[in-house]
Amino acid sequence: MSTNRSENSGVASPAFSSRAREFGKAALIALALAAPAAYPVWVTATAEPPRPAHEVLLAGAALPPVAMDDALVGREIFMTTCAACHKVDGTGVPNLGKSLVKSDFLASRDDAAMEAFLTKGRPADDPMNTTRIPMPPYGGRTTMSAGELRGVVAFVRGLQDPRRMPSLPEYVAAPTRDVLAELPKDMDPEEAKYIASGQKLFANSCVSCHGKDAHGMTGLGKSLVTSEFLAKLSDDDALAFIKKGRSTSDPLNTTKVDMPPKGGNPALSDDDILDILSFLRFLAKSEAQGK
Repeated sequence: MSTNRSENSGVASPAFSSRAREFGKAALIALALAAPAAYPVWVTATAEPPRPAHEVLLAGAALPPVAMDDALVGREIFMTTCAACHKVDGTGVPNLGKSLVKSDFLASRDDAAMEAFLTKGRPADDPMNTTRIPMPPYGGRTTMSAGELRGVVAFVRGLQDPRRMPSLPEYVAAPTRDVLAELPKDMDPEEAKYIASGQKLFANSCVSCHGKDAHGMTGLGKSLVTSEFLAKLSDDDALAFIKKGRSTSDPLNTTKVDMPPKGGNPALSDDDILDILSFLRFLAKSEAQGK
């Protein structure tokens, strides 16, 4: 019986396949000899793209656990300094701070490099700053000690790889040590109580964008001491404004930086916010009087 050639028309003979492979090899060798630069370009173009650094980190064996003391110190500083922009779980606030959990930048740098980065911060014009939102040195808390800086890096390592995070007790905010204003001794005790509470809450929730003296951070948050907008609002209206926040789509948002609801701290109660307002009004009144 004769063979139907059409049935085998798409199948190359072993001899032909062998000759084709040899020809391909020879062509590649000739290309490399004629244009040496073409080979690495070809290899690069056909190579698999590298995996994101944070994915590589999680795919490998866990690094040593974070020390409990460092994690506790770092959590306190993170919650009172970094969470306003990066959220309490480190996943980031849209249009403000990136996710630290999925940060390739963090995953690809050692602790010393990260401490140096936090010390310096990242201005808005840094080519690697894709949000165009400046990150101030020390996240705005310039009083941060070396131990606290080390703790922040350690705590963020635990956020990025939970396998490294020790089992921490429930978080309770510690009293702030950043005292901005001394209250008059003859002030009404109840008013003094509200202002003192507001001062602590401000230092633990607002300093990252508005500065520890409430005079603002360039490119982030405006001065709340000299703010005509705040001065014209009643306490009730100011409370409603802070609870809502101000997005970049608001025509009155001239910084073009999102202000998240409650300044990024969802734990703030209405009374907490009113205490902060009492503190800010006290600062504004004191500055107006030249004190």
